[in-house]
Amino acid sequence: MPTMVLTLIPPYEGKRVLELGAIISRFTDELAQKAGEVIVLDFIEIAIKKKIEDGSVDLIFSNWLLMYLSDKEIFQECQTCDASGKSFELTMVCCKCIVAYVKNKKNQNQIYWIWQKVSMENDKDFRRFLNNVQYKSNGILRYECVVGQGYVSPRGFETTKEFVAKMELKLGQKVLDVDCGIGGGDFYMAETFDVHVVGIDLLVNMMSFAFERAIGLNCSVEFEVADCTTNTYPDNSFDVIYSSATIFHIQDKPALFKTFFKWLKPGGRVLITDYCKSDETPSPLFAEVIKQRGYDIHDVQAYEQMLKDAGFEDVIAEDRIDQFVKA
Repeated sequence: MPTMVLTLIPPYEGKRVLELGAIISRFTDELAQKAGEVIVLDFIEIAIKKKIEDGSVDLIFSNWLLMYLSDKEIFQECQTCDASGKSFELTMVCCKCIVAYVKNKKNQNQIYWIWQKVSMENDKDFRRFLNNVQYKSNGILRYECVVGQGYVSPRGFETTKEFVAKMELKLGQKVLDVDCGIGGGDFYMAETFDVHVVGIDLLVNMMSFAFERAIGLNCSVEFEVADCTTNTYPDNSFDVIYSSATIFHIQDKPALFKTFFKWLKPGGRVLITDYCKSDETPSPLFAEVIKQRGYDIHDVQAYEQMLKDAGFEDVIAEDRIDQFVKA
Protein backbone atom coordinates (compact mmCIF):
# COMPACT_ATOMS: atom_id res chain seq x y z
CA MET A 1 0.00 0.00 0.00
CA PRO A 2 2.82 2.58 0.66
CA THR A 3 3.93 2.37 -2.98
CA MET A 4 0.36 2.91 -4.20
CA VAL A 5 -0.11 5.94 -1.93
CA LEU A 6 3.09 7.58 -3.15
CA THR A 7 1.93 7.32 -6.77
CA LEU A 8 -0.82 9.79 -5.85
CA ILE A 9 1.46 12.67 -4.86
CA PRO A 10 3.06 15.19 -7.27
CA PRO A 11 6.54 14.40 -8.69
CA TYR A 12 9.23 14.73 -6.01
CA GLU A 13 12.35 13.42 -7.74
CA GLY A 14 15.38 15.38 -6.51
CA LYS A 15 13.24 17.64 -4.32
CA ARG A 16 13.28 18.49 -0.63
CA VAL A 17 10.44 16.62 1.09
CA LEU A 18 9.07 17.11 4.60
CA GLU A 19 7.32 14.00 5.95
CA LEU A 20 4.99 14.74 8.86
CA GLY A 21 3.64 12.09 11.21
CA ALA A 22 6.25 9.59 10.08
CA ILE A 23 5.76 7.35 13.18
CA ILE A 24 7.43 4.07 12.01
CA SER A 25 8.67 5.65 8.76
CA ARG A 26 6.74 3.28 6.51
CA PHE A 27 7.03 5.78 3.61
CA THR A 28 10.44 7.25 4.37
CA ASP A 29 12.61 4.68 2.59
CA GLU A 30 10.61 4.94 -0.63
CA LEU A 31 10.57 8.74 -0.49
CA ALA A 32 14.34 8.78 0.01
CA GLN A 33 14.95 6.66 -3.10
CA LYS A 34 13.79 9.51 -5.36
CA ALA A 35 13.86 12.70 -3.28
CA GLY A 36 16.96 14.83 -2.98
CA GLU A 37 16.41 15.12 0.78
CA VAL A 38 13.75 13.90 3.22
CA ILE A 39 13.12 15.61 6.55
CA VAL A 40 11.28 13.19 8.84
CA LEU A 41 9.22 14.48 11.77
CA ASP A 42 6.62 12.73 13.87
CA PHE A 43 4.14 15.34 15.05
CA ILE A 44 3.10 18.66 13.55
CA GLU A 45 3.92 20.45 16.82
CA ILE A 46 7.54 19.34 16.43
CA ALA A 47 7.65 20.81 12.93
CA ILE A 48 6.34 24.13 14.25
CA LYS A 49 8.93 24.23 17.05
CA LYS A 50 11.70 23.25 14.65
CA LYS A 51 10.98 26.44 12.68
CA ILE A 52 11.80 25.13 9.25
CA GLU A 53 13.03 27.97 7.07
CA ASP A 54 10.36 29.67 4.95
CA GLY A 55 10.30 28.56 1.33
CA SER A 56 12.78 25.74 1.92
CA VAL A 57 10.54 22.71 1.24
CA ASP A 58 9.21 21.54 -2.14
CA LEU A 59 6.68 19.02 -0.86
CA ILE A 60 5.03 18.25 2.49
CA PHE A 61 3.71 14.70 2.77
CA SER A 62 1.57 13.29 5.53
CA ASN A 63 -0.39 10.07 5.96
CA TRP A 64 -3.24 9.64 8.46
CA LEU A 65 -2.79 12.96 10.26
CA LEU A 66 -5.91 14.72 8.98
CA MET A 67 -8.14 12.41 11.02
CA TYR A 68 -7.12 14.47 14.04
CA LEU A 69 -8.35 17.73 12.47
CA SER A 70 -11.87 19.10 12.18
CA ASP A 71 -13.55 19.72 8.80
CA LYS A 72 -13.09 23.45 9.35
CA GLU A 73 -9.36 23.03 9.88
CA ILE A 74 -9.02 20.86 6.77
CA PHE A 75 -11.01 22.93 4.34
CA GLN A 76 -10.20 26.50 5.43
CA GLU A 77 -8.00 28.57 3.12
CA CYS A 78 -4.56 29.61 4.35
CA GLN A 79 -3.12 32.95 3.25
CA THR A 80 0.29 34.53 3.81
CA CYS A 81 2.73 37.12 2.46
CA ASP A 82 6.43 36.82 1.70
CA ALA A 83 9.13 39.38 2.53
CA SER A 84 8.38 41.34 -0.65
CA GLY A 85 4.69 41.64 0.23
CA LYS A 86 3.51 39.17 -2.41
CA SER A 87 0.39 37.30 -1.27
CA PHE A 88 0.00 33.53 -1.44
CA GLU A 89 -2.68 31.07 -0.46
CA LEU A 90 -2.93 27.35 0.04
CA THR A 91 -5.67 26.02 -2.21
CA MET A 92 -6.94 22.51 -2.78
CA VAL A 93 -6.18 21.20 -6.27
CA CYS A 94 -7.27 17.60 -5.75
CA CYS A 95 -9.55 15.72 -3.38
CA LYS A 96 -10.35 12.09 -4.22
CA CYS A 97 -11.11 8.78 -2.61
CA ILE A 98 -8.47 6.06 -2.83
CA VAL A 99 -10.19 3.60 -5.13
CA ALA A 100 -8.09 0.62 -4.02
CA TYR A 101 -9.45 0.95 -0.48
CA VAL A 102 -13.00 1.16 -1.75
CA LYS A 103 -12.63 -1.97 -3.88
CA ASN A 104 -10.44 -4.12 -1.63
CA LYS A 105 -11.50 -3.04 1.86
CA LYS A 106 -15.03 -1.80 1.11
CA ASN A 107 -14.08 1.48 2.78
CA GLN A 108 -15.47 4.69 1.27
CA ASN A 109 -13.66 6.90 3.78
CA GLN A 110 -10.08 6.69 2.51
CA ILE A 111 -9.52 10.11 0.95
CA TYR A 112 -6.45 12.02 -0.18
CA TRP A 113 -5.98 15.74 -0.67
CA ILE A 114 -3.41 17.75 -2.58
CA TRP A 115 -2.97 21.43 -1.79
CA GLN A 116 -0.75 23.86 -3.65
CA LYS A 117 0.76 27.19 -2.63
CA VAL A 118 -0.19 29.67 -5.34
CA SER A 119 0.07 33.40 -5.86
CA MET A 120 -3.22 35.10 -5.06
CA GLU A 121 -2.63 37.29 -8.11
CA ASN A 122 -3.11 34.19 -10.28
CA ASP A 123 -6.06 32.78 -8.36
CA LYS A 124 -9.36 32.44 -10.16
CA ASP A 125 -11.67 35.21 -8.95
CA PHE A 126 -14.58 33.20 -10.31
CA ARG A 127 -13.86 30.22 -8.06
CA ARG A 128 -13.37 32.52 -5.08
CA PHE A 129 -16.72 34.21 -5.76
CA LEU A 130 -18.58 30.89 -5.99
CA ASN A 131 -16.96 29.41 -2.87
CA ASN A 132 -17.28 32.53 -0.72
CA VAL A 133 -20.53 34.06 -1.98
CA GLN A 134 -22.94 32.05 -4.11
CA TYR A 135 -22.07 28.58 -2.84
CA LYS A 136 -21.07 29.01 0.76
CA SER A 137 -22.06 26.02 2.88
CA ASN A 138 -25.31 27.54 4.11
CA GLY A 139 -26.17 28.61 0.54
CA ILE A 140 -25.68 25.05 -0.71
CA LEU A 141 -28.04 23.75 1.96
CA ARG A 142 -30.67 26.32 0.98
CA TYR A 143 -30.45 25.28 -2.68
CA GLU A 144 -30.81 21.66 -1.60
CA CYS A 145 -33.92 22.45 0.45
CA VAL A 146 -35.51 23.98 -2.65
CA VAL A 147 -34.66 21.35 -5.30
CA GLY A 148 -34.35 18.18 -3.24
CA GLN A 149 -31.83 16.11 -1.29
CA GLY A 150 -28.53 15.68 -3.11
CA TYR A 151 -29.10 18.48 -5.64
CA VAL A 152 -28.33 22.20 -5.84
CA SER A 153 -29.70 23.12 -9.26
CA PRO A 154 -33.00 22.68 -11.16
CA ARG A 155 -31.71 19.28 -12.30
CA GLY A 156 -33.34 17.72 -9.20
CA PHE A 157 -34.05 14.01 -8.98
CA GLU A 158 -36.90 13.77 -11.49
CA THR A 159 -35.01 15.70 -14.18
CA THR A 160 -31.83 13.75 -13.48
CA LYS A 161 -33.73 10.47 -13.71
CA GLU A 162 -35.14 11.46 -17.10
CA PHE A 163 -31.80 12.56 -18.55
CA VAL A 164 -29.84 9.61 -17.15
CA ALA A 165 -32.32 7.26 -18.85
CA LYS A 166 -31.26 8.76 -22.19
CA MET A 167 -27.65 7.66 -21.58
CA GLU A 168 -28.67 3.97 -21.53
CA LEU A 169 -26.12 3.09 -18.87
CA LYS A 170 -24.92 -0.50 -18.70
CA LEU A 171 -23.38 -2.56 -15.92
CA GLY A 172 -19.72 -1.76 -15.30
CA GLN A 173 -19.51 1.38 -17.43
CA LYS A 174 -17.47 4.38 -16.32
CA VAL A 175 -19.15 7.79 -16.16
CA LEU A 176 -17.62 11.25 -15.76
CA ASP A 177 -19.95 13.83 -14.18
CA VAL A 178 -18.63 17.33 -14.87
CA ASP A 179 -19.74 19.78 -12.17
CA CYS A 180 -21.30 17.08 -10.01
CA GLY A 181 -22.37 19.38 -7.19
CA ILE A 182 -23.03 17.51 -3.94
CA GLY A 183 -23.33 14.16 -5.68
CA GLY A 184 -27.03 13.30 -5.80
CA GLY A 185 -26.97 12.32 -9.47
CA ASP A 186 -23.76 10.33 -9.05
CA PHE A 187 -25.15 8.24 -6.21
CA TYR A 188 -28.30 7.61 -8.24
CA MET A 189 -26.36 6.43 -11.31
CA ALA A 190 -23.98 4.22 -9.34
CA GLU A 191 -26.65 2.60 -7.18
CA THR A 192 -29.28 2.15 -9.90
CA PHE A 193 -27.13 1.01 -12.83
CA ASP A 194 -24.05 -0.40 -11.04
CA VAL A 195 -21.67 1.89 -12.93
CA HIS A 196 -18.50 3.58 -11.68
CA VAL A 197 -18.93 7.36 -11.47
CA VAL A 198 -16.17 9.98 -11.29
CA GLY A 199 -17.67 13.26 -10.11
CA ILE A 200 -15.60 16.42 -10.49
CA ASP A 201 -16.44 19.92 -9.31
CA LEU A 202 -14.54 23.19 -9.14
CA LEU A 203 -15.70 23.98 -5.62
CA VAL A 204 -14.32 22.65 -2.35
CA ASN A 205 -17.59 23.45 -0.60
CA MET A 206 -19.49 21.15 -2.96
CA MET A 207 -16.99 18.33 -2.53
CA SER A 208 -17.06 18.48 1.26
CA PHE A 209 -20.80 17.77 1.16
CA ALA A 210 -20.38 15.05 -1.49
CA PHE A 211 -17.77 13.21 0.57
CA GLU A 212 -19.95 13.51 3.65
CA ARG A 213 -22.96 12.05 1.83
CA ALA A 214 -20.82 9.20 0.45
CA ILE A 215 -19.97 7.84 3.88
CA GLY A 216 -21.56 4.45 4.40
CA LEU A 217 -22.84 4.07 0.84
CA ASN A 218 -21.96 0.85 -0.95
CA CYS A 219 -21.63 2.19 -4.49
CA SER A 220 -18.73 2.96 -6.81
CA VAL A 221 -18.38 6.74 -6.74
CA GLU A 222 -15.27 8.89 -6.43
CA PHE A 223 -15.10 12.66 -6.20
CA GLU A 224 -12.39 15.11 -7.17
CA VAL A 225 -11.96 18.86 -6.83
CA ALA A 226 -11.00 19.68 -10.40
CA ASP A 227 -11.36 22.18 -13.24
CA CYS A 228 -12.63 20.37 -16.34
CA THR A 229 -10.78 22.83 -18.59
CA THR A 230 -7.36 21.93 -17.12
CA ASN A 231 -7.82 18.44 -15.68
CA THR A 232 -6.48 15.53 -17.73
CA TYR A 233 -7.54 11.93 -18.26
CA PRO A 234 -6.15 9.34 -20.66
CA ASP A 235 -7.90 9.05 -24.00
CA ASN A 236 -10.77 6.53 -24.09
CA SER A 237 -11.31 6.68 -20.32
CA PHE A 238 -15.10 6.97 -20.11
CA ASP A 239 -18.19 5.38 -21.59
CA VAL A 240 -20.35 8.42 -20.80
CA ILE A 241 -19.72 12.08 -19.96
CA TYR A 242 -22.55 13.93 -18.24
CA SER A 243 -22.74 17.64 -17.42
CA SER A 244 -25.64 19.72 -16.15
CA ALA A 245 -25.88 23.52 -15.86
CA THR A 246 -22.18 24.33 -15.89
CA ILE A 247 -20.80 24.70 -19.45
CA PHE A 248 -22.19 28.25 -19.69
CA HIS A 249 -19.37 29.25 -17.29
CA ILE A 250 -16.72 28.09 -19.78
CA GLN A 251 -15.51 30.39 -22.54
CA ASP A 252 -13.76 27.97 -24.91
CA LYS A 253 -16.48 25.40 -25.43
CA PRO A 254 -15.10 24.04 -28.74
CA ALA A 255 -11.84 23.09 -27.00
CA LEU A 256 -13.73 21.49 -24.10
CA PHE A 257 -15.94 19.43 -26.42
CA LYS A 258 -12.88 18.20 -28.31
CA THR A 259 -11.41 17.15 -24.96
CA PHE A 260 -14.62 15.31 -24.09
CA PHE A 261 -14.40 13.54 -27.45
CA LYS A 262 -10.87 12.30 -26.63
CA TRP A 263 -11.81 11.17 -23.14
CA LEU A 264 -14.71 9.06 -24.43
CA LYS A 265 -14.29 5.49 -25.59
CA PRO A 266 -15.33 4.65 -29.17
CA GLY A 267 -19.11 4.71 -29.22
CA GLY A 268 -19.21 6.73 -26.01
CA ARG A 269 -21.91 9.29 -25.33
CA VAL A 270 -22.04 12.80 -23.92
CA LEU A 271 -25.17 14.35 -22.44
CA ILE A 272 -25.16 18.07 -21.60
CA THR A 273 -27.85 20.30 -20.16
CA ASP A 274 -27.09 23.99 -19.97
CA TYR A 275 -28.50 27.50 -19.90
CA CYS A 276 -28.95 28.88 -23.42
CA LYS A 277 -30.48 31.91 -25.11
CA SER A 278 -32.65 32.48 -28.15
CA ASP A 279 -31.15 33.65 -31.42
CA GLU A 280 -32.57 37.12 -30.74
CA THR A 281 -30.60 39.99 -29.19
CA PRO A 282 -30.85 39.66 -25.38
CA SER A 283 -32.58 42.36 -23.38
CA PRO A 284 -30.34 45.06 -21.82
CA LEU A 285 -30.89 43.55 -18.36
CA PHE A 286 -30.02 40.01 -19.49
CA ALA A 287 -27.01 41.29 -21.40
CA GLU A 288 -25.77 43.05 -18.28
CA VAL A 289 -26.11 39.89 -16.18
CA ILE A 290 -24.16 37.90 -18.79
CA LYS A 291 -21.41 40.49 -18.85
CA GLN A 292 -21.23 40.88 -15.07
CA ARG A 293 -20.98 37.16 -14.38
CA GLY A 294 -18.76 36.38 -17.38
CA TYR A 295 -21.19 33.82 -18.79
CA ASP A 296 -20.74 32.42 -22.30
CA ILE A 297 -24.26 31.61 -23.52
CA HIS A 298 -25.30 30.41 -26.98
CA ASP A 299 -28.48 29.26 -28.65
CA VAL A 300 -29.31 25.57 -28.97
CA GLN A 301 -28.32 25.35 -32.63
CA ALA A 302 -24.86 26.78 -31.88
CA TYR A 303 -24.33 24.07 -29.26
CA GLU A 304 -25.31 21.43 -31.78
CA GLN A 305 -22.80 22.72 -34.31
CA MET A 306 -19.96 22.95 -31.78
CA LEU A 307 -20.48 19.32 -30.81
CA LYS A 308 -20.50 18.23 -34.45
CA ASP A 309 -17.33 20.22 -35.09
CA ALA A 310 -15.69 18.39 -32.18
CA GLY A 311 -16.32 15.06 -33.93
CA PHE A 312 -19.60 13.90 -32.39
CA GLU A 313 -22.20 12.20 -34.57
CA ASP A 314 -25.97 11.79 -34.20
CA VAL A 315 -26.18 15.00 -32.17
CA ILE A 316 -29.63 15.81 -30.78
CA ALA A 317 -30.15 19.38 -29.52
CA GLU A 318 -33.44 20.22 -27.80
CA ASP A 319 -34.92 23.38 -26.28
CA ARG A 320 -36.32 22.42 -22.86
CA ILE A 321 -37.34 25.90 -21.67
CA ASP A 322 -40.95 24.85 -21.00
CA GLN A 323 -39.78 22.02 -18.76
CA PHE A 324 -37.36 24.34 -16.95
CA VAL A 325 -40.06 26.96 -16.29
CA LYS A 326 -42.39 24.32 -14.84
CA ALA A 327 -39.62 23.05 -12.56
